[in-house]
Amino acid sequence: MHIERNLRVAIEQDQLRLVYQPIVELDSGGVLGFEALLRWELPDGTVMHPEQFLGVAEETGLIEPISRYVLDSATRMLAQLQAGAARSPYIAINTTSRQLSSSGFTDEVSNALSRANADPGGLVLEITEQNAIVNTAACRDTLHALRQVGVRIALDDFGTGHSALAYIHKFPLDMIKIDRSFVSGTDSGKASTEALIDTVVAMARILGLQLIAEGVETREQLDRLVAAGCEAGQGWGIARELPADHVPRWLVAH
Repeated sequence: MHIERNLRVAIEQDQLRLVYQPIVELDSGGVLGFEALLRWELPDGTVMHPEQFLGVAEETGLIEPISRYVLDSATRMLAQLQAGAARSPYIAINTTSRQLSSSGFTDEVSNALSRANADPGGLVLEITEQNAIVNTAACRDTLHALRQVGVRIALDDFGTGHSALAYIHKFPLDMIKIDRSFVSGTDSGKASTEALIDTVVAMARILGLQLIAEGVETREQLDRLVAAGCEAGQGWGIARELPADHVPRWLVAH
């Protein structure tokens, strides 16, 4: 009840923020895109992460205005990056089970892109098995409709679900994001962990999907991923999250 009450105030008083974590080519360092990450900045300076409040938002219906805020903010940032640029980075946002099950979500995305005057090809929607499994049939229909709009789809946290391989065949995907637990496992030097990375890289290549490693924190992890042929990655070892107004300057510097 405390979180719900304060979250209502946060929505009314514009305390929600998006920060942007760069996604880069691992071999060259070239910037491919940014993942938009939601933060709640309380008046006392405390910053809350989504796992601390989105569960309450889902239960109370507050997830709807929050989702609209994320979509509108991210598409405006996308339009800003695309303005006057021949090749601009994409923006990736996380989706909820409610959005994926909604017949109106495609129109919401399309309308947000139109309002921002952003190219749909620059928007990536990330789904997780956990969210997709709530209503698989509806999710599949929604994703196919979104692909018709021109949006790209990424399967997030790959390797953490019970049937992640099945979702690669069920859904129209463009990208796979390897969960950070796979990436951190390379530090152990275990042959089994490294073989798993190699296998996922080979599978993505065969299926024509871009592979992104999450949670890259050390040079050793980055080198191992490059050696395995992983194309892209994100994490504190590459770049930390950036406030929205720092993104254009960071792009120029890199």
